Amino acid sequence: MRAGRSQRGGPGEQPGQPGEQPGQAVRPEDRGYQTYDKVTSEPAGDPARATTARRVSDVQHHEFVGQVQARARLADIGEATSGIRGTLQTLGERVPEGMADNLAAELPREIGEYLRQTASADGSDTGERFDRNEFVSRVADRAGMDRPQAAYVARVVFEVLDEATQGRIMNRLRETLPPDLRQLVGAGSRGELPG
Repeated sequence: MRAGRSQRGGPGEQPGQPGEQPGQAVRPEDRGYQTYDKVTSEPAGDPARATTARRVSDVQHHEFVGQVQARARLADIGEATSGIRGTLQTLGERVPEGMADNLAAELPREIGEYLRQTASADGSDTGERFDRNEFVSRVADRAGMDRPQAAYVARVVFEVLDEATQGRIMNRLRETLPPDLRQLVGAGSRGELPG
């Protein structure tokens, strides 16, 4: 028998284990091997025990932007990116620094960086106090949108953020915001925004 051929005769096939059928896909864990997560190098297993690093790879940049574009009914990816950037840079100014970093770590790198790119007007890094009207005005200015569109796009961005992080960070984020901003964060793309 030549090298590179198994007893089954297929080129490049590896010798099988007893009880395996030809052409059957066999996972390493079926053969008794321990598998490891490619991102964290931890033993693979229960998805509920996955680490933050693993969850970040679940949502890709293009998927995030595409979701915002589709839900907000924006003309193109550039408009969606502007809305995401405007919302997250403004959010980065409003929340405590540690919260911005935690949320950024849960997102695709390109999107998470928007949270880290801000410095508030008073010279501090983050945690600046302002209400929903000021939040929407800043998003509108940054994204080049009118206020009603900026408010809706921000709601969509928060909705996609909530789904992308499976609520892990957004629940803590809501706790750091005043009631009027909590309403904006929680309104979603289909809900009503009071007042």
